[in-house]
Amino acid sequence: MRVCNCEAKAPETSASEISEIPSELRCLAYARRAAQVLVTKGRLVAYTSDIGESVRPVVPPWVVTAAYGITWAYVGVDVGLNTAEEHLKGSPPEVVARTAVHTATFQTIASVLLPSLIIHQAVHLAERAVHILPPTRLTRWIPSIFGLALIPVLPYIDEPVEHVIDLGFEKAWPKPDGGTHAVPPAAAGA
Repeated sequence: MRVCNCEAKAPETSASEISEIPSELRCLAYARRAAQVLVTKGRLVAYTSDIGESVRPVVPPWVVTAAYGITWAYVGVDVGLNTAEEHLKGSPPEVVARTAVHTATFQTIASVLLPSLIIHQAVHLAERAVHILPPTRLTRWIPSIFGLALIPVLPYIDEPVEHVIDLGFEKAWPKPDGGTHAVPPAAAGA
């Protein structure tokens, strides 16, 4: 789903590279690999909060809270992985910090805030629309079905959100000389 493509990603660690790592650090290499798999192959996990928001009218509140917890865990793993990859490339601390803030901003807006707002409002409007129908099991689920039907459309907001965030970062925390690494404005002016 929502992978921030704005920062370059380092190549994945192969099994042979992991076997060359001393045993004390091997568990960290495996954890890094697991995080890479989660972010690249498990992107659908980020949709969990969208599903939770859709079914909010028909499930207990703890289900919705758990769905958001899973999505925030995905966001945390993606931010941590992007930040660690930038650090492992030997980038300066300012670039590592920019990567962390940029990825966190993108994921928070594109994976959590906007989809939640869109689905919440759509489900709420559908609840108001079906309020005139006689109460049945079907009418109880219609708003949730409407919310679930919106989920396939949500990835189309990622690219415009990414462009807006990139523009904002270029103004507030520009990349030096159009390169791939960025420094805060204070360091760029020094």
